Amino acid sequence: MERLLWLPAWCLRQLRDLLIYFLLPLLCFLLPVRWAERLQFHLAGSNLFFRGLTRAAWANALEFGVQMSEADWKRQYRLMHLLDAVDLWHGLFSSDRRIRERLVSVHGDWPEPTQGAVFLGTHLGVGTLLMRVLAAAGFAPRLIYRGELDRGHLGPTPVLYSYMKLRLYYMVRVCKGQAIRVGGAGLKLRDSMNQAHVGVIMVADSPLGAEVPDRLPVLGKLLPVPRRGLDMLAQAQATFVPYNMVWDQARRRRVLELLPAGRESDPEQMFARYAEHATDALARYGPQWRLWQVAHLVLLAPDPVAEKS
Repeated sequence: MERLLWLPAWCLRQLRDLLIYFLLPLLCFLLPVRWAERLQFHLAGSNLFFRGLTRAAWANALEFGVQMSEADWKRQYRLMHLLDAVDLWHGLFSSDRRIRERLVSVHGDWPEPTQGAVFLGTHLGVGTLLMRVLAAAGFAPRLIYRGELDRGHLGPTPVLYSYMKLRLYYMVRVCKGQAIRVGGAGLKLRDSMNQAHVGVIMVADSPLGAEVPDRLPVLGKLLPVPRRGLDMLAQAQATFVPYNMVWDQARRRRVLELLPAGRESDPEQMFARYAEHATDALARYGPQWRLWQVAHLVLLAPDPVAEKS
């Protein structure tokens, strides 16, 4: 009996997922860009989609102070997730010309592709098309990712699981099978750094358990993160380019912001420079931070003993 009562809610969830992850993004992809933007803006203002994510994200953000209205903040947050789904279709089927002329603006200077570079980002913004933009700029993109999907983690959500599988397929295709899977891929990552025409995409603020000793300062708290990749970057003295890829409502474009390239040989300095970049990105593009919905789980209070010492 309980299972029968649960079934209508499950079916409604699958229908909602089908709409927001497949049908409506596909419609936005097929429409002229200006029409698509209006539809996206309208959908992002609706409470029908991304309900759980948005509710949790807003509750966590309130603890740190919000400088805009609830409606505007939630619209930005929903729009970020919606553009992920829309841009999956663009990534699979749009031409480089359409992406360059109609979808993504690049601000900043590209490093020389012949030297290779590591593009250093955060869990913030609308980065689905980043690999396509890198490829068009002369880099062979190599995204560092966590591996195969854990269906058990997603729960009984076949539509969402299919969407995530399609995203994984897109990533593998654009990287031409050279994406770097976390766990046992240290040698491949090391070899990719400083390799000509290779653009490694490293998002180094992936939250880990509280037992991890390395902590990234975020919002006055600490985020446990793996720093092995940053240490390898310093040891290789490879060129790195901090970046943000965000939605700019004023320009009505996705903007890839390339900050000045650098090199660093000291691992501690490398970690400090990354922390500075992450702090600046969150200060400027707060509602587009992807970890808001789990902030209460992953952010730790500073250790007062450590602070005094």
